[in-house]
Amino acid sequence: YFMYLYTYLYLYFIMQTTKFTQNDINEGIENLKVGICNIINSLANNKISEFTLEFPFPTTVMYEMIIKFTNGVKVIDYNAVTIKLRIHNSVNILITKVGNKYHFESNLINPIKDNRIVSDKTFATRLIRFLEQVEVQDMISEEEQKYLLSVANKLRNYQYLTRTEEEDVYFKNIRFPNKN
Repeated sequence: YFMYLYTYLYLYFIMQTTKFTQNDINEGIENLKVGICNIINSLANNKISEFTLEFPFPTTVMYEMIIKFTNGVKVIDYNAVTIKLRIHNSVNILITKVGNKYHFESNLINPIKDNRIVSDKTFATRLIRFLEQVEVQDMISEEEQKYLLSVANKLRNYQYLTRTEEEDVYFKNIRFPNKN
């Protein structure tokens, strides 16, 4: 009888432990999901620029979690040491495994060329030509057109002042600045 009771208690204990263990595992996975998503969202929204997470699992586990837990994240590259992500074509995130830690680092994909407002050297000139061809029908529209032309001219002046050597040829070809 004692052996029967002992076996029953042992099996009951194992079943309860397994039940609690499964709940702990599920809770841990949910917390990990929230944590990974919070890290990636904070990096994507430029709230933080880097973060280090202690996570003693291989890169394949981190990769699979990112794929499973996140939406709108594109994996660009993946290997045993790094995972490169892109979010909304505007943020790159590099995840590097160092020992038992993962270092998350973000950088915005800057559409602005060097110190330029726009990367296309012809933009301001094309905008000016377009605005000059627009026919306005009333005084308010005429004032708006003058204002937009003023902004476009300032932009072209700024492009000229920040031009590269390669772009210098373009400005010479359009005879800007026009020196009469």
